[in-house]
Amino acid sequence: MISSHLTQKTWLHLIPTSVKLFLLSSITYSSIFITSLSNAVIMLSMSFLIYLSLGRQARGKLIDLIKSFGTLVFLIAILQCVFIPISFVALTSIKMFSLILLADLISISTPLSELKKIILKILTPFKFLGANINRISLTMTLSLRLIRVYIALWAKLDTSLQARMMRKKNTNKKIKTNNFKIKKLVIPFLFNSQHLTLKMAEALQARSKK
Repeated sequence: MISSHLTQKTWLHLIPTSVKLFLLSSITYSSIFITSLSNAVIMLSMSFLIYLSLGRQARGKLIDLIKSFGTLVFLIAILQCVFIPISFVALTSIKMFSLILLADLISISTPLSELKKIILKILTPFKFLGANINRISLTMTLSLRLIRVYIALWAKLDTSLQARMMRKKNTNKKIKTNNFKIKKLVIPFLFNSQHLTLKMAEALQARSKK
């Protein structure tokens, strides 16, 4: 679930972690406003080009991602075609896979310790309130490294929701609205993602104590 770090240094390693996280956050937010299929394809193409520029090891990881998450996104897209227009399915699938690729770029070019260090600096003020910032930072760091898993989880929940709601009458138009989907998906998504992250954090903490 967590990509291994690239052993060979690349130009992406030279970019500060804080800058990479900011860019990823900005792109993720901006992707909400991408409604053109051509723009989504450009986003995906840029993601591919970045991988290809990082050398043989990164290209191998790209192939693995295409085989695993690419296949998953494709299968989810096929299921969605039953409920929503193909053009919309293509748009959301391309954006989803692009974000998975970009999130994985952070994972393979940034050591876990560097991510944790940045988050620790952000959480330092909360230390005076008695918060266990080490545990919180570890959990948040894992959240960043598990972004592509979260995206796949959201897609899975989205498909399940549409399959359930299609059994009811007069809900087709309502299902297609983003607000409706967000309201229905946010609680199970947060529950599942938090459970996954906490379990991972507990496992890593237990391993470090040995």
